[in-house]
Amino acid sequence: MECPLLEKGRGLLFIFPNTAVRSFWMYHTSIPLAVLFIGEDRTVVAVKKGEPNSVKSLSSERPARYVLEVNWEEGKEIVPGARVTLSFD
Repeated sequence: MECPLLEKGRGLLFIFPNTAVRSFWMYHTSIPLAVLFIGEDRTVVAVKKGEPNSVKSLSSERPARYVLEVNWEEGKEIVPGARVTLSFD
């Protein structure tokens, strides 16, 4: 929310303490985003298009531990089953 710009190669990573079905919305978000729901095993379980300023709930429909938001143009080709590498250096 309140993020007017998300540069190419950048994203917002949400890390949850457990794995569960997750829901996000785009209220007060002015740019289209790809919302990538990622499971405990770091496999993409769902990809949803977040429309600017929408209050529609975007559900992972399957359990997710992580959620990554990136620009829609960068994330629209990512499909469920894709593997994600996370590094916390």
